[in-house]
Amino acid sequence: MTKDMTKGKLAPLIISFTIPLVLGNILQLTYNAVDSIIVGRFVSSLALAAIGTSNPLMTLVILMLNGICLGAGILVGLLYGAKDYRKLERQVSTALISGTIFSLVMSMFAFIFAKELLIILQVEDQLLIEATS
Repeated sequence: MTKDMTKGKLAPLIISFTIPLVLGNILQLTYNAVDSIIVGRFVSSLALAAIGTSNPLMTLVILMLNGICLGAGILVGLLYGAKDYRKLERQVSTALISGTIFSLVMSMFAFIFAKELLIILQVEDQLLIEATS
């Protein structure tokens, strides 16, 4: 179902648009909380500390991807509002391809240089091995 957000009252449109975003953020927070509970309770406190130290790196990568998605969303919105569906299809496919490539590159970079990045974050030696694994 496609909803034209260029027509109608503004407040209900904005609310209906933000509900999925808020729910997505709540699910992400719930995932992180459950992950911490399970690791802290069933693995070890050292493993929980390792997860906490590597969390800023993961957040950085996720925020970079969110920025790319927001920029692509603006371009998609402009083309959709202009009803230029031919360019819209190209923009969506370009955003998907470049987002996938960027995700893979950032994931490989973070995986390969995890130890060095954690050293820059001044992670203690006893946590470094656990955090990189």
